[in-house]
Amino acid sequence: MTGRISNRQLRAYRAIVATGSVTRAAETLNLSQPTISRQISMLEDAIGFKLFERLGNNRLIPSKLGERFYNEVEGTLQGLEELQWIARGISTSERERIRISATPPVLNSDFFVDALDRFAQDHPEVELRVQWHTRPQIEAAVVGRRADIGVSAGPSEHPDLQDTQLLRLNAAMAVPRGHPAASKPVVTLEDITMRELLLDQGRPIVPHMVHPGAGWPTNAPGQIDMQVSLNAMRLVSKGNRVAICEPLSCDWFEATVAFVPYEPAIELIYGCYQLGDRATSDAQTAFVAQLVASAHEWQARHPQFRTW
Repeated sequence: MTGRISNRQLRAYRAIVATGSVTRAAETLNLSQPTISRQISMLEDAIGFKLFERLGNNRLIPSKLGERFYNEVEGTLQGLEELQWIARGISTSERERIRISATPPVLNSDFFVDALDRFAQDHPEVELRVQWHTRPQIEAAVVGRRADIGVSAGPSEHPDLQDTQLLRLNAAMAVPRGHPAASKPVVTLEDITMRELLLDQGRPIVPHMVHPGAGWPTNAPGQIDMQVSLNAMRLVSKGNRVAICEPLSCDWFEATVAFVPYEPAIELIYGCYQLGDRATSDAQTAFVAQLVASAHEWQARHPQFRTW
């Protein structure tokens, strides 16, 4: 390295990654194109390798080393984005801010939205910032103090994190309402065809730490490989597909999709976690309590997915 890395360089770098061009990055940051180009050149000089490769139409994509660099500093870049929000909150009010990081299954669930709504109504003096992250990113954000509360499938095994369990439930088979399996008390793989089953790289569309175990058709001849559970449910609602998935978003599709307990059972545990050595505020404690209450109410409305 031949120089220092500045916040302006990292902002320019993140803007190009997000937009794919110097022109659009300049528009996003309200800077000139030469300024953006100069910041990237200085950043490349500082780190000692090229960050981008140029495609047609002046489109830029991260180089192999540039992609690795982005993955490593992503948390820092997200923190830079929050600086103005943090400063504005400090300068304009005494309101407490809670930063919440969650995975998509939780973000799309009724219990999580209900908890946000109830807490906001009861605590108008508290600001909530909700962000989408993958589970490893959530743990890193909480440990790195870029998030106050993380919510995802778990439990976490990080020694610095303290878990609060929210839900234990079994994965469900999502089938169209007119499907023969929709009326069964439980569904197995024998009740469906492999061609209609949506898989995520040979696994059910459930959190990636789940291992179905022996007997699961890892080489099933499925037609569509689908990773996002919510999109899988939308495909199922079209009437031609089925999916083994987490049932957190089942409320969204009750009119068109039946969620039938699946056997052999695949247990899913959801929880929230915070830094164990960090004193939590009364507002954070209240939010976690609301998460627990809303999760238990959701579980009571869907007893077919209980695991205990």
